[in-house]
Amino acid sequence: MDFRDSVFETIRDLMRVDPAVMVVTNDMGAMVLDQIREAWPERVVNVGIAEQNMMSVCGGLALGGRKVFGFGIAAHLMSRGWEQIKLDICVPNLPVVLVGVGPGLAYGSDGPTHHGTEDVALASTLPNMAIFNPCDPVNTIQCVRQAYDWAGPGYLRLDKETITPIYAQEDDVSAGYKVFRDGDDVTVLSTGVLTHRALAAAAALAERGVEARVVDVFRLKPLDGATLEAAIGEAPRVVTVEEHNTTNAFGARVAVHLATRTSAPPLTPLGLPDAFLFGSASRPWAHDTYGLTPQGLVEAIMTALSRHERVAR
Repeated sequence: MDFRDSVFETIRDLMRVDPAVMVVTNDMGAMVLDQIREAWPERVVNVGIAEQNMMSVCGGLALGGRKVFGFGIAAHLMSRGWEQIKLDICVPNLPVVLVGVGPGLAYGSDGPTHHGTEDVALASTLPNMAIFNPCDPVNTIQCVRQAYDWAGPGYLRLDKETITPIYAQEDDVSAGYKVFRDGDDVTVLSTGVLTHRALAAAAALAERGVEARVVDVFRLKPLDGATLEAAIGEAPRVVTVEEHNTTNAFGARVAVHLATRTSAPPLTPLGLPDAFLFGSASRPWAHDTYGLTPQGLVEAIMTALSRHERVAR
């Protein structure tokens, strides 16, 4: 099962028990979505390639008592429809979950029109909006159910990679994160598909005698201080890893929290640059260029630890 199947299999399960659940799309398709449309044609609405109108339709359906999942490309939903998301969904605090496929550089070669590299920052500014960034298909199922239970505006980033799950269905994910590896030298807070790169980097760091605590943070909002404290643990250095412009995204939120502490570990945010990526900006190219491969993360973490040791002396 891939990310998309995980989402729509879970939505179909919800539709079987809750007649209020609907799907709205901007002319996007998926195999299981097609099966849903065949079973309940009146509960799937295709508004065409009209994202702003789509958000208003989602809000109107929710005002009428529906629980809506809006499905489309991440960059198109969040950037084109931002004002309508704000006014027609978030202001009235309605149960609309936007499922944005292709976050980060999942559509890398299609250029800035399709890059979801500012979407978390845009969504984070909206009151009432929950944000979920799962790293595998099993965690995607868990995020869909959390977003449904949230009963308010939500945004779920849905990747396109084929990934072997690292979550188990029985995992307790109520905290919004999971510790996959413990260590005392550095805490790596990762989100989305880069968690798999972070775990590979931690294994390589261990061969150098560096023990990294690796935490997958899938619920990016709400993300309160107590949650971050528990996720960070006691390590003397924190690194955040995200496939997103580092300006005002996950790493920035962690930095704001650490800045409120009287004594806080130094933070190194790793991600994409504050720039538009043109040409064939494929995911492998970008990860290699900006140090988001396992080896690149190892080098960045070792540099951060070395800098911290010099300052400590």
